[in-house]
Amino acid sequence: MTSFVMTVALGGAAFEESPVEELQILLAKVSHCLGEGSSGGTLRDSNGNTCGAWGLEPSLADDPDGHHEDGSPHE
Repeated sequence: MTSFVMTVALGGAAFEESPVEELQILLAKVSHCLGEGSSGGTLRDSNGNTCGAWGLEPSLADDPDGHHEDGSPHE
C-alpha cells in the first residue's frame, strides 16, 4: 500500500500571521502537482523558502519488518 506523507516546518515568517492560510496555499499547490502526475516534491512557502516536502511512499503499515517485497529495507 502507498501512503501520502507531507511534512511542513511552521517556523518561517510566512506562517506568522496566518499559519492556516499558508497551509491552505501549500495544500492547493500539492493538489495541483498530484493532478499533473507528480508523486512528490519540495514545499516552498509564499516567501519562497523551503518549508517541507511531500510524497507518495510505500506504507510500512502493511510491512511490519520494514522491507520491500524484494527484501531490501525501506530507507
